[in-house]
Amino acid sequence: MDYKAEIRAALRDMVRDMLTDQSVQATVKSVDKAAGTLVATGVKEGVDYFDVRLTAVLADQVGAGVLAYPVVGSQVSVTILDGIDTMAFVSQYSDIEEFVVKTAGGVTLALKQNGELHLNGEQFEGLVKAPELQKQLEKTNAVVAAIQRVLTASPGWMPVQVDGIGLKAAMNVALAGKMVGTFSNLQNPNVKHG
Repeated sequence: MDYKAEIRAALRDMVRDMLTDQSVQATVKSVDKAAGTLVATGVKEGVDYFDVRLTAVLADQVGAGVLAYPVVGSQVSVTILDGIDTMAFVSQYSDIEEFVVKTAGGVTLALKQNGELHLNGEQFEGLVKAPELQKQLEKTNAVVAAIQRVLTASPGWMPVQVDGIGLKAAMNVALAGKMVGTFSNLQNPNVKHG
């Protein structure tokens, strides 16, 4: 910090009781997601603001609420309550990396900059697309039904060695054009849940 910034900081400390709420433009230096805070440097005065809250919640309510994590290097407005630097929170953002909504009941919703939406984490991967699942299951059911028709068409059938050839031919006719479900396109990669 240069001597001008030191003088400004000293003057601000001397008149702190006379100050009202104020906002300063700042550049994000780092973000601590676990603590819900950031460190930012004031654009005009070059002063660092530490432990700036990412939400305007009371200290005993941290954990629930809406969090917006800014991109490091982006601009934010840091609002300082009653002129007390330790009572600072981010009131405006220029670029957001991630939004997180946490409820008191423990539900978490995260919207990532890449377009992904995470519900309570991501360990269960993407949500299943129900219409695609139904389409693939219908294919598999058609294959199973065809096999079932062939095997139950002759209830009095007693297999002998030459019947293998007849069974193969009947199975080929019954299964012609039928495809087994692939189950490869069942999940939506942009919505994850846990």
